Amino acid sequence: MTKSTIIIMFTSIIFYGCNSKSSDFSLTFYRWSIHEDYYLKLNNYDTILYIIDNPIEKMTRYALISEDDRELLQSKIQDFNFPKTERFSSQIDDGLSYNFVYESDKQIKRLSNHVNSGPKEFWELGKLLESLKAKYHFQEIKKDANLKEMNNFIFTNTSD
Repeated sequence: MTKSTIIIMFTSIIFYGCNSKSSDFSLTFYRWSIHEDYYLKLNNYDTILYIIDNPIEKMTRYALISEDDRELLQSKIQDFNFPKTERFSSQIDDGLSYNFVYESDKQIKRLSNHVNSGPKEFWELGKLLESLKAKYHFQEIKKDANLKEMNNFIFTNTSD
């Protein structure tokens, strides 16, 4: 073996060994209140989709998020333990709801929090996602986002 071949092999091993091994995932977030509803859809890449899909308005926009924000989201999302109970609710029907559908490695996890019920860390993630929506300027895109899993979850049977 030549010296250049050894250097190339060594560099390749170092490069691939140091590469982040984050798994592919998709997170769909649905925020609902009496005043506003929207979806944010993101994955382990740098694009976040902002989607409004209701009888009055239909719109899909995207933004490229910074590497710092992407890494922050990935670390928060991948460290979460979804509870066995998927729905947390209160008797108040017109409060704020945060809904999450996480898809990874052929596994789907869901959570619906309504009016400050449910795990605190998911309320914190919802606030973080709201702040990212406010932080970035979203550009219109002619693309339909796949919301089937989320819509099946939030618009079907609401009992556990």
